Amino acid sequence: MATTNDYQHKKFNMKPQEEYPHKKFATSKRKFDEVEKEAEDILQQAKKDIATDLPQIKRKQNKPLFRPWEDKEDNETNTTTKRPKSCPPTEEGPTNILSQQSIPQRRRNTVGATMRRRQQQQHQQAAQWMSQQQYIAYQQQMQYHVALMEQSMRNSTYLAYLQQLALRQRQQQQQQLFIFGQQH
Repeated sequence: MATTNDYQHKKFNMKPQEEYPHKKFATSKRKFDEVEKEAEDILQQAKKDIATDLPQIKRKQNKPLFRPWEDKEDNETNTTTKRPKSCPPTEEGPTNILSQQSIPQRRRNTVGATMRRRQQQQHQQAAQWMSQQQYIAYQQQMQYHVALMEQSMRNSTYLAYLQQLALRQRQQQQQQLFIFGQQH
């Protein structure tokens, strides 16, 4: 008969404490001495760099710096040297003549376009000014109508008050006549 005591589930399979490496105490972590040694190496390298008085190279420069003033000078000198001797200089053909003839036409077009733009802007400004003037006139007209309405309300209220006074006065006169008329 086989005994069941020999089998242990992997969950309960415990290693002795000596064999179990906890992540906090793992040997893969750096030791303090190693860190100090690396720090000393870095300091020594920095002292060497200071002694040579050369700035540290941050990265290798792949492209030249953008300096258009130098490029113009280089282009002027290189244009004459770039053309091989086997290639004859190109003649200025009809394309060049056509482009020179179209320059005044382009200028006229740009002048015409700018004039049209200015006219449109002036038209828009005039329309905007007109709408502002209409709005101002409308506001003034509304204020005038409001003032008229207020005045007519005051007048009608005053008229109603005067009518009430006149009515009371008549009633008092009638009462006095009635009272004095009975005594006679």
